[in-house]
Amino acid sequence: MRSAHWRERCQVFKNAENIPDNPVVFLGDSLTEQFPMSAFYPGAPIVNQGINGDHIDGVLERLALCNALHPQAIRLMIGINDLFDDRSPAYMEKNYRALFNALKEKPLIVYSLLPVGRSWHQTYDTAIRDTNRLLQHLVGEYGFIWQDLYTPFRDALNSGAELFREDDIHLTRAAYALWARETPINK
Repeated sequence: MRSAHWRERCQVFKNAENIPDNPVVFLGDSLTEQFPMSAFYPGAPIVNQGINGDHIDGVLERLALCNALHPQAIRLMIGINDLFDDRSPAYMEKNYRALFNALKEKPLIVYSLLPVGRSWHQTYDTAIRDTNRLLQHLVGEYGFIWQDLYTPFRDALNSGAELFREDDIHLTRAAYALWARETPINK
């Protein structure tokens, strides 16, 4: 069962007006939803379809809302909530494959999962890196574009950058600036 927020966001996507022609659509969870994209990609034809708390199967369920926009590109980061909810690697692979099969003919850029902050590092870092290896393999198998954001985020963290808010999961403005620098959009 999807949350009220998930259903509300889907309704917002469905009823949105003034959508740019052939936009770049960002699909994901709260990290995507909270991304202040207009500040970092001024003038770019972007649609943010992030939903707080979403999972791989949630993105698959709402994919028609993205496809209806005839995007020039789709940028996807999804899976961290699946890890937080203890979904198995086999379950995640099955859902990634279903999502990628549904996107076969689309111009897709898949972002790695990001590292988490200190309080979650020991619990989730190995699973995040394992998921990123799986994702990179699947992206190659399906012929999509892979973009590693884990490494530049980990490097910035190791250099003392403040990338996380108090919960050690959600991102600061500096983290979004790093994300945008690593993933430019041609207007």
